[in-house]
Amino acid sequence: MKISIGINGFKDFSSLEKRERFCIDGLLKLKNKNTNIELYNVCFNNENIRYDNFTTLSKLKIRSNKLIYDYFQHDGLKNEYELRKSEIDNNNKELPSVKEIFDVLASTDCDYFLFLNNDIILSNRLLKEIEDGIECYPISRMHIDDIDSLDQTPILESYSVHGFDAFLVKKDTWLQVRNNFEDFILGRFYWDTYFFTMFNLLCKCKNINKLPPVCFHIEHNSTSMENSIENYYAEDVFKRNVLVNQLWFSYVQNILLKRPTINNCKWYQPFSNEAEIEQRHFNPFSKTTLSINKNFIACENITNDGYDIFIPVALKDEYKLPHLIESIYEYQTFNKIYIVSPDKINSFKDSKINYFLDRDLLPNVKKENFSFRPGWMYQQMLKLFQNVTEKDYYLVLDSDAVLLKPLTIFNENHPIWYYGWRQNHLPYFLYLKKIFNISKSLNHTGIGDIGIFNKKIINSFLKYCNCKTPQEFISNIQSNMNLLFHFSEYETYSNFTKTYYPDLYQYSNIKQFNTGRDSNIGQYWTDQEINSTIKEAKQTDANLLLMHTWN
Repeated sequence: MKISIGINGFKDFSSLEKRERFCIDGLLKLKNKNTNIELYNVCFNNENIRYDNFTTLSKLKIRSNKLIYDYFQHDGLKNEYELRKSEIDNNNKELPSVKEIFDVLASTDCDYFLFLNNDIILSNRLLKEIEDGIECYPISRMHIDDIDSLDQTPILESYSVHGFDAFLVKKDTWLQVRNNFEDFILGRFYWDTYFFTMFNLLCKCKNINKLPPVCFHIEHNSTSMENSIENYYAEDVFKRNVLVNQLWFSYVQNILLKRPTINNCKWYQPFSNEAEIEQRHFNPFSKTTLSINKNFIACENITNDGYDIFIPVALKDEYKLPHLIESIYEYQTFNKIYIVSPDKINSFKDSKINYFLDRDLLPNVKKENFSFRPGWMYQQMLKLFQNVTEKDYYLVLDSDAVLLKPLTIFNENHPIWYYGWRQNHLPYFLYLKKIFNISKSLNHTGIGDIGIFNKKIINSFLKYCNCKTPQEFISNIQSNMNLLFHFSEYETYSNFTKTYYPDLYQYSNIKQFNTGRDSNIGQYWTDQEINSTIKEAKQTDANLLLMHTWN
């Protein structure tokens, strides 16, 4: 078994502090005892920091200042950007992305890679912890008083309960789950606790924060807790992931911080059943309701003979529909339009437009049986499993959308999947993995409030799920959702096609003009307001206007 071990050393050896030299000396001792280990220093592409018996990998391109600047361009952060503009614009720090460091180590010739902070002393005992079937080993440090040599017996001060300073990861596992991870900044808030929680949710972990400890850290003053734009960025990314946030703080407060102190070493003694507690805590969604077809083969006869347009209409959005229809005729070339709604709606007298009721498309499906947002989930099933369009390809548009410019739907025989603003909603991808055994194969969201689906691919997805009918599929998933674990039609379809039809689709970011109001306080859109909003949106570079009315 080959193991690549990497650090991010950014100083010449002569400039290293004692604890940083101990880190390198400890890794050299580990390598001398194990010929299957290779040591690497992972640096920015304009650096060339070299240590004896380490291979320097000057491959890092993502820099924290650019990462932070780009992050604040997101629609939801524009006000915060204005408040912090000078702090962001004047930020010249260049710290690396942990995700990119992992990617660089995963590109080496290895079965596992290990990344550790560059002031950690790693024990050879770690290798004894490796077991068959374990995909990731998050490793917590033991704080020790100062030592003068690696041969000195350290005085133990405390087991770290708020951090993990090393991760040993199976290379193949990282390549499967990496798209779920955000770019956290090394040495700043939450990167390690985020990675710890994500790994525990997405793969089989053995958490090395028990006894005996295998990595040690000499206590010292730190600048990582300072009030900085890097820490603000990290904290904001962490808090937006509600699931990770909730699971991590519940874990540290209810388990780690309740460990007893032994011989003046705080939080030293793990509970006897701590591994079982962790398993229950981080795998509340482990039940799989679908038996996946292990012999699944994707269908090959996917052809392009044009496309229809499919529009599901909620009653609250019916009055917006004429504006969408008008924009479709103005900008798109299509076969026919299919409109589906819960009740009959005012009809457009046009031979290209066809009307259906929800219940006729999904007979014997009760929307109230969905355990999470039943109306929303029912509409997703309509989009996936309609069988009324003439063409195999059909473009789904929500009725609160308006096209602002022509959209290219095919590039030769390749359909174009449009995705929207930056988002990475973990509950969708946990559901995707736990229920369908599909990893997030796209490095961006699959959600764009628009999608070009194919009926043959939908049917192949049913076969993959060992379901003969949409009703069987829906029945199997209806009760297996909650606020932190649920289904997305766009993420499911786009990641399924990327996995099993990897060369079929092309992907493009669609620029959206988003606006909305709450229907519960009577803020419905008038025609005048809609026309005014369309006029405003057309002055931008957006392709798609979304006029939400939230219940």
